[in-house]
Amino acid sequence: MLGEQSYDMIRRLIFYMFILISATACSQHRTYLMESERSWSPYIAGQKLVFHSSNQRYDTLEIKKVIGSSFPDGIGSKENERLRVTAIHKVDNSNRLHELSFLYIYASWRGEPSGIDFEFFLPGRSFWGRGYPINELEGCREISINTPYGSFQDVITILDNSNRPYNKSDIKVIFWSKSRGYISFEHYDGTLGKLVDIIE
Repeated sequence: MLGEQSYDMIRRLIFYMFILISATACSQHRTYLMESERSWSPYIAGQKLVFHSSNQRYDTLEIKKVIGSSFPDGIGSKENERLRVTAIHKVDNSNRLHELSFLYIYASWRGEPSGIDFEFFLPGRSFWGRGYPINELEGCREISINTPYGSFQDVITILDNSNRPYNKSDIKVIFWSKSRGYISFEHYDGTLGKLVDIIE
């Protein structure tokens, strides 16, 4: 007959085999971002983006982190790769700093297309656009926009799709350059913000 120690060893062996099988099964079902999908993020850590609004307000966003690859944790989580950009926001004439989500790109998963969350948060103003399929964004008509930083011919218009209550000061439209990212935004009250500088 097996002793108590033998039973304990068998239980541990079964447990470790279960963990190994689970990890192997998960890794086999993972989906990964393609390079063309990754290219939707033009940002690198340390960049500072300066915007000036038609109400004479300046906003500076510093790219804090570019997390190139991550997978969700937890039982039952989707196993599709994510790319996440966070930013530090500072309002002109204020010492308050906030680290916020800025851009979130995720790979396709079991029939769901790859997509982007555009998360542009300013104090008292925000744009929380989520779940834009990349294949639809690629087909959007490109327009030209002039900003103090430069002229862009590869700009697409991204409308707020959050379906949430909003203030007039919230952001209604993001203007996204495929080569430089966020270059302009328009509030529900008509105030317009434009990119003034990118400090590398």
